[in-house]
Amino acid sequence: MAFVAVLMRAVVVIAVFVRAAFAKGILAKAVLVKALVTKGIATKGLVAERAVSFRLLLALLLATPLSLSASWRDSVPSWLRVKQPLTRAADLRYGEALYYYYQQQHFSALTALQVAKEKGGIQGHGDNPDIMLGGLYLAYGLDASARDLFKQFLTANRSAQVNDSAWLFLGRLALDQRDDVSLNDALSRISQKPEPHLVDDILALRVDALLAQGKLADALQMADLPQAGSEWAPYIWFNLAAALAREKRYEEAVGFYNRLQTIPQRSDVYLALYDRAMTAAGYAQLFSKNPSEAVAQFKQVRMSSPLASRALLGYGWAAFELNDFTLALAPWQRLGALPLLDGNVQEALVAIPYAYEKLGQKSTALQKYRDAEAAYQQEILALDAYSDELKQKSLLADFALEPEADMNWIQFSHQQGFSARFRYLTPLFAQNPFQRQVQQIRDLQHLLQRFTQWQQRVTFYQAMLKERERNRVLELERLEAKQVDERLATLRQAERTWASHFAQVDAKHDFFALLTPEESGRYSRIRQSEARILALESAGHDMSKQRDRLAYIKGDLLWRSSERYAERLWQAKTSLSDLQEAIAHSEATQERLERLIAASEDLKPYEQRLTVAQARVDEHILLLKQALEQQDAALRASIVIYLEQERRQLQFYLAQSRLAMARILEQATEDLYR
Repeated sequence: MAFVAVLMRAVVVIAVFVRAAFAKGILAKAVLVKALVTKGIATKGLVAERAVSFRLLLALLLATPLSLSASWRDSVPSWLRVKQPLTRAADLRYGEALYYYYQQQHFSALTALQVAKEKGGIQGHGDNPDIMLGGLYLAYGLDASARDLFKQFLTANRSAQVNDSAWLFLGRLALDQRDDVSLNDALSRISQKPEPHLVDDILALRVDALLAQGKLADALQMADLPQAGSEWAPYIWFNLAAALAREKRYEEAVGFYNRLQTIPQRSDVYLALYDRAMTAAGYAQLFSKNPSEAVAQFKQVRMSSPLASRALLGYGWAAFELNDFTLALAPWQRLGALPLLDGNVQEALVAIPYAYEKLGQKSTALQKYRDAEAAYQQEILALDAYSDELKQKSLLADFALEPEADMNWIQFSHQQGFSARFRYLTPLFAQNPFQRQVQQIRDLQHLLQRFTQWQQRVTFYQAMLKERERNRVLELERLEAKQVDERLATLRQAERTWASHFAQVDAKHDFFALLTPEESGRYSRIRQSEARILALESAGHDMSKQRDRLAYIKGDLLWRSSERYAERLWQAKTSLSDLQEAIAHSEATQERLERLIAASEDLKPYEQRLTVAQARVDEHILLLKQALEQQDAALRASIVIYLEQERRQLQFYLAQSRLAMARILEQATEDLYR
């Protein structure tokens, strides 16, 4: 239970991992690029923008608490820390899943857990396998399955701490899915006095929920509730500031943005959020007609930040509002040297000659407008060429998986490896909907790869069963050809006869029974000779010499037979033993034959299962290919829409530069004819 509590705790300290994700580049684009205000448009805040990354981080948090960073582990109270892992898995199936997981083969880990669940579940590891399974469900976007799985923790006999942590997690998931009913239900089920380490996590969820439901006034009442040193505080303040900016309450928004300056942190994650807050505060000051304060805010942004171009553009407009056109040129000219892919650079190209106009340098301004016009035209031509190429080529090749790669969405953001042709889509990659589409395509490609492998395996298994059946038939034919049953009956009868005979010989010490055929012939002739001598003697003949000679021959035969009895009896018993071995071999052959016959029926269920599996695999491959085609079309449509928007933006700036040139030339003509 303590382990479950730690995992649930890991879920609700998501702020720590949002910062860690920033440091690794996971959220750097998704949260920062194109998320700030343009003129008249306020920021959207972190609530919506953390959607995809929240899912990925939950997968990390839920599935492997032991992979947390050392700095985070050191900050966790000792009673909350995960105990040292066992050196052996109580259930090898859980060990297999862990092996795949720590090898970054998440799909294989998911498969191992699901197969184990189908076969009765993993024993000896409590809720850990289900927690890992729930985290993997989240990583693959199976939110409903993950939610149902984690709800099981609430039906068992759990502590209040575990229940609060579980409801907190379910509330975060409901917020991510914009499910207000489930969100309010989860918040209502959290205890009135939760554990101290959960207080700020619950507060952050309540604030995010109120903001998502448009209850800004209620959310503002919680602004000062975070505990001292709370890891959630900067996110709460930033989201409140963003909500105030959307309501055009800019001065209040700036106050919350500037609260981030009071936090003594210098981690990369915090600095990324800090840069965003300072940039947003600068634009809020601009909207409030406070350009000098806006300049001060923009100066707080680091030049190494992804928001540097946005801050430079705002810095220039703030200086422009102060009528310090020379100061405005400095950041804009720096932007003008950057690639034209950035919308801030596009705007800076027309802002630079406008500043020269204000400085009275009309000829320089005209030349800068012409340079901007040429740059816009060149970029539009390149964009059109890319759009034409996009219409003729499938996008799937650009998002292809490595042949042996396994899905690892934790590292997806900084290991994309997309084609260089996507340089026009860099801002689009920062948008969560686009990333979700790309993730779905890669998921589908990976699944198609796996099902193709399974299709080959099913074919192999079917061939293996056919070969096994063929070998069985050949073995049956070979054994039947030997007429095993008849031979075995003959051998058994011979064994019984000889065993009885040798037993009698041994009991009577009958060495006559062990005479050789030659000796038996001689003995038979001796008996015949004795009968003839007896007949001749009865007829009055003297046969004494012949009788003595025959007695000597008979005695010699009997003496030799008696001397060889033991040897011959041993040889006879050896022959009987050989016969018994032959019988045992025949019996083994018969048993093998019977097993082959008995096992022949077992192959049919396997063949049937493989036939069903093959049909299912083929069906899924077809569905996956259809889904890939649909996703390819949807992704293509998203890119086309984005490129059309970019083209319209470039055309807008192109038109602005041409109108400005026409205005300058018209004024020059009027001045000439005055």
